[in-house]
Amino acid sequence: MAASRKRRGFRLAPVGEWWYAKPGASSTDACPLEGHWPDCIYFCGTWQYSGEGEWRLKNPIDVSKLGTDVVLEEVYVDGLAHYDWGCRVWWDHRELAVYADGKPVWKVEGERIQLGYDQWVTNKYVVGQPVSGLVDVKLWNSIRAWVAAFCYHYRNVTLVFSYLPLVPPQPATVEVRVEDARTFAPVAGARVSLLRGATVVAEGFTGPDGMAALSVAVDPEGEQLVLEVTKPGYRSASAAVAVKPGPNRFVVRLEPAPLSERAEQYLPYAAVGLGAAAAGYFAYRLASGRRRRSTAA
Repeated sequence: MAASRKRRGFRLAPVGEWWYAKPGASSTDACPLEGHWPDCIYFCGTWQYSGEGEWRLKNPIDVSKLGTDVVLEEVYVDGLAHYDWGCRVWWDHRELAVYADGKPVWKVEGERIQLGYDQWVTNKYVVGQPVSGLVDVKLWNSIRAWVAAFCYHYRNVTLVFSYLPLVPPQPATVEVRVEDARTFAPVAGARVSLLRGATVVAEGFTGPDGMAALSVAVDPEGEQLVLEVTKPGYRSASAAVAVKPGPNRFVVRLEPAPLSERAEQYLPYAAVGLGAAAAGYFAYRLASGRRRRSTAA
């Protein structure tokens, strides 16, 4: 079984678990505001003092533990700015950078890090840079203002890597029992699908006992897949499930659909049936006409 590339994201939050401020930082800390704590770092400045500091990771990410051929695919950060009335900014420098084994591999700075005024903006950066060893992150800001104060806020810095796993995907079997949610009776003929993202990786139908057995290859540590079950006359069901190598078993209970929804579900089948009936009728009329012409001749 050939190994395929995997993706894994590291969300560097909460602040206290991931980050530390290098000595010399001023007017910067983990933001205590409701809705910001514990995932936000802020820098504040006025004409009296500057907001300045550099944050690094307490424990850099060892990407060698992910696998081989590791690539930093994407970087995300949420940004928000708040200005007091009359504030005039005269110095503003911001920077977000990634290092691998102490060497810079990627950086974004200045206004390329967008900040929403009193609302969060998510910045997404496509990187595509190979990395190895220990990966560290630097968040740096230096701000000063006249007259009044302003603050910059950053949260949810996220790094997404792709890699070839050290151990190839392993086979897993997924048994799904589909039941009527009211009677608990088995539901036959239900379509059962497993999806990885938007891609269907395994699919089957339940038998008279309501059972469907699917086979799929998953990461040795297991994966989160989406299990979807559909059956005319019932409301569809969808849920995230953890699938590990080896046997897995799940029970899905379908709610009977109201009569109005059932009618909508069966409309495609009715249309197909009417089309088939119409085609049969026209074929019959055509054959009858040919017989009459043949008799007359």
